[in-house]
Amino acid sequence: MQKTIRTSQNPQNVIEVLSDPNYFLKKVFPGVKTITVNEDLSFNLVGSFISIPSIVTYALGVRRYKLINGVSYLFNGININGRGEIKIVLKEGNLNINVEYEGQYEGALLSRIMKNLDKLEKDLDKDVANYKAR
Repeated sequence: MQKTIRTSQNPQNVIEVLSDPNYFLKKVFPGVKTITVNEDLSFNLVGSFISIPSIVTYALGVRRYKLINGVSYLFNGININGRGEIKIVLKEGNLNINVEYEGQYEGALLSRIMKNLDKLEKDLDKDVANYKAR
């Protein structure tokens, strides 16, 4: 699945913000409760979402790779079967975001991620400006 977000912010600032797992992972993955940094600088993420008829609690192992003009997050299920990638590339003021996931709860997880990317689109310029002001 793909999403393009237009931004008027400085490209380096945008990539810096999106490379911050405490910002990006909480914004994009549904119901994030905790993010833990491991010794090898990978992350464990725990979250939950409703998948009728129950609430699904999921745990992912996440690795972040900084690219020249973007960032990539690779993730694997810890307590669910599945793996995926969110790759973000900034080109000419556009963030091109590619989301891939195959596995358990595929439809539910992908739809929530895409919905959260819609929210990110609305907040990104303001969030980048506020992030740099800290």
